[in-house]
Amino acid sequence: VLDRQTIVFDIDIDTDYAHLPVRTFLLFEALGRPEWASACDWYMKADADSFVNVPLILERLSCFDPGELWFLGVPQVAHG
Repeated sequence: VLDRQTIVFDIDIDTDYAHLPVRTFLLFEALGRPEWASACDWYMKADADSFVNVPLILERLSCFDPGELWFLGVPQVAHG
């Protein structure tokens, strides 16, 4: 049984590294749906092996208006 905070995609997605951009796109597309868009002020994507200092991130975000559109961080770019 999944909790209400778990996003389940309607399609099968390969979990190999090559499909990471597709999974990331689908994640943010899902977070833009009405049922998720207003659930939180902020969303963050981090790698599974990242250390996340949540209090520090919240402190840093406090100077931004969550009602405005923001993209903070480094965009993923495909190089060919």
